[in-house]
Amino acid sequence: MSRNPLSAPRTILVVDDDPAVRNLALKCLKSQGFDVQEAADGVQACESAEANPPDLVLLDLLLPRLDGYGVLLRLRSHESTRPIPVLLVSGEPEAEQADIGRTLGAEGFLPKPFTCSGLVSAVESALVRKAQP
Repeated sequence: MSRNPLSAPRTILVVDDDPAVRNLALKCLKSQGFDVQEAADGVQACESAEANPPDLVLLDLLLPRLDGYGVLLRLRSHESTRPIPVLLVSGEPEAEQADIGRTLGAEGFLPKPFTCSGLVSAVESALVRKAQP
């Protein structure tokens, strides 16, 4: 899927405690014209999303200070962050993680390791679904 060059840049908050994974996601998303914010732990992710709500959160599940499920619950509990689509990312078994994530309000699940094309496709699909009435 290619981005419409006339559309405003979308902001993605990338949350992962692994700098290599975070840097890969930043590189992939920036190369496609996304604005990218980053956070290395769950508390930092919540503070960033609440202060400057992104268009989408790419959220690792295994995080220090507050795990991904805790972040998701906190985002869903605040009016300003409730509508933000969240894509969970994990190297753990997909079926169980995805089911729990959907129950808590996640938009989708992206297994690690991911490719740039898979990441960008998942993000763009989630943004399209968010834009539909």
